[in-house]
Amino acid sequence: MKRTDGIEIERVWLCREMAALPRDTEHMEFEQGYIAQGREAEAGLVGRVRRVTHSDGRVEYWNTIKRGVGRVREEIEEQIDADRFNTAWPTTSGARVHKTRWFVPCDRGLVWEVDQFLDLPIVLAEIELPTIDTEVELPSWLVDVMVKEVTDDSRYTNSSLARWGVPRR
Repeated sequence: MKRTDGIEIERVWLCREMAALPRDTEHMEFEQGYIAQGREAEAGLVGRVRRVTHSDGRVEYWNTIKRGVGRVREEIEEQIDADRFNTAWPTTSGARVHKTRWFVPCDRGLVWEVDQFLDLPIVLAEIELPTIDTEVELPSWLVDVMVKEVTDDSRYTNSSLARWGVPRR
């Protein structure tokens, strides 16, 4: 459930391998690069550009600012054109990830997002929530491959993975 108030509430789990997802699960490919460096990134302020390729071949470009760490973060997102993306993309060299994201609807209108990274040996499953106290029921397909929850471990944010790779367990 995508919030519209600029707040993102999500929980994230590390998986030991790609889950066996339901048939016909929708997916998209993401190439994203991170602009914020140094003190801004350490303080939890991250700028990102993203190219999203839909399964039908349609491409979208996005610019996002995220602030904070952990379960609740501020997120400001705007769609941009290809020229603006292509101008920003070179500035993200050395801070990029490439992944396929799978969308698995569940109860209460929520959607599990499973990220299979194409350039790193890692799979993450996340769910965006409408409130901080929303209960999360882990689906059996996730329990079977889940290692641990990493919501509050900043080493598993996409921006950290893009800069420093997969952390040692």
